[in-house]
Parts: sequence; C-alpha cells; structure tokens
Amino acid sequence: MKLIDKDALVAEIEKYYNECLRRAKITDSDYWNAKADAYRNVLVILDDTLKVKEVDLNLIIGWFDHIAQIADDRLTLNGERMTDGQALIEIKCLAKDSSEFIKKWYPEGE
Repeated sequence: MKLIDKDALVAEIEKYYNECLRRAKITDSDYWNAKADAYRNVLVILDDTLKVKEVDLNLIIGWFDHIAQIADDRLTLNGERMTDGQALIEIKCLAKDSSEFIKKWYPEGE
C-alpha cells in the first residue's frame, strides 16, 4: 500500500481550482466556470472519502526497542527481573499486540 500526502494533493487541486476561477472572472466563460466546478467537486469527494493516517513511527520503534530490551536484560518496565520463560511470554504478547494494532489501524488496501 502506498500512501499519499492528502494535504499536498488538496493544495495542488485548489491551485487549479483558483486558477479556473480567476480565468472565469477575466473571460466570463462558461468553460472556466464548469472546469472550476469540476475541481470543487473533486475537493468535496476527497474530503468525504480520503482518510488521513498519521504513522507514529516513534510508537512503533518504541515497541521494538522494548522487545529488544526484554530480550537483553529480562527486566519489566518497573525493573523486576523475569525468568527466560516469562520474558519469552512477554515478548510474544508485545509482538502479538503490536501486530493486531497495526492490522487494525493500517490495514492493507486502504
């Protein structure tokens, strides 16, 4: 899935929309008014349908850093030492929760 910058897309379309409005005022042409209406309709559709997703890379990096830290020193966030088995269970839970979060909020194909 490739993400696009919605703000950049909207800004580019608004630029064309405003140019059409400017030309419509100068020429009093139905052509430029119709073209401006088309751009306005595209902006409405984009606003109604495109979802903006902010990827918090620091959050995701933090998850991996925490998993690496548990594998390295077997300490919980409050400093208690875990057995190897407890550390593996904790790593498994963190990995599963992280995976479920990413699948829920960043599904493929959207």
